Amino acid sequence: MAHTKVTRYLRQADNNVKVAGILAQARPHRCQWAVVCLFYAGLHYVNAYLHHTTGSVPEKHRERGNKVSRLMRSVYTEYAMLKDASEEARYSLRYHKPRQFRLLEKDLRAIETFVRSALPTK
Repeated sequence: MAHTKVTRYLRQADNNVKVAGILAQARPHRCQWAVVCLFYAGLHYVNAYLHHTTGSVPEKHRERGNKVSRLMRSVYTEYAMLKDASEEARYSLRYHKPRQFRLLEKDLRAIETFVRSALPTK
């Protein structure tokens, strides 16, 4: 069975969510890589939406952020929060605590809900 790119983006997002959960449990007080996985899950949910609605996805983070702000305005804040937290974890070596991780999970769920509600159901 051939999978569309949208399906592949959704599967990758779901896989990243699973990895984030495993990493958060393994090192609950140092969730930096779990946070990075949450951001990339969000990115893949966004890519699924953008591919479905526009037929393409941006290659650069800045361009993707601009498209989210224009085409997915209701979840732009959540996407920006995930992106910022991921950059803090990667570049500023910020350790996110479990409470922060849970808040970021809520941001991700908002993005996922927006995307899945916009996609046709099988």
